[in-house]
Amino acid sequence: AAGGGPEAASAAAARDCEVTAAPAGIIRRDERSAPFFDAAAAGRLLIRRCAECGRWLAPEAGACYDCGAEDLGWAPASGSGTLVSWAVPHPRARPPGGTGRADTAGQAVALTVLALVELDEGPWLHSGLAVTSPDAIAALRAGQRVAAGFAHPADGESYPVFTPVPAAGAADPSG
Repeated sequence: AAGGGPEAASAAAARDCEVTAAPAGIIRRDERSAPFFDAAAAGRLLIRRCAECGRWLAPEAGACYDCGAEDLGWAPASGSGTLVSWAVPHPRARPPGGTGRADTAGQAVALTVLALVELDEGPWLHSGLAVTSPDAIAALRAGQRVAAGFAHPADGESYPVFTPVPAAGAADPSG
């Protein structure tokens, strides 16, 4: 968010902190996605930008949606956006007496919250939300402001994970 204020401060704090999120599986890079993952490892969000018309595009774009050009570069994004939609996939098997899923040792694991975020630059990004408590999940709303942080798993690539930005004067619901 340009100009500062509480939202800009919260967005900056989300980008600067280590994000703890439920595992998303092991993510592997390929040659085409290497710049995206290199930036994520450094705590920066890169997305595609058309060299011909300047349109911002999602990281997976292979050509410009407006002019059809295939000369797409990588450009830094603000990391701020709006929550469009989310889903909480629930596992089929639950541990005995448990309400969440269990890892191979039978320990409870936080639910994953999948998200569709519209970045301030325009593209929509499939990601996750760094919220795990039932109250934080229940507090999610379409149109809610979010800011990118980054998960750095021991195995696989670093990736962006979004955190809800509290409205001015509201308590932090991220759980």
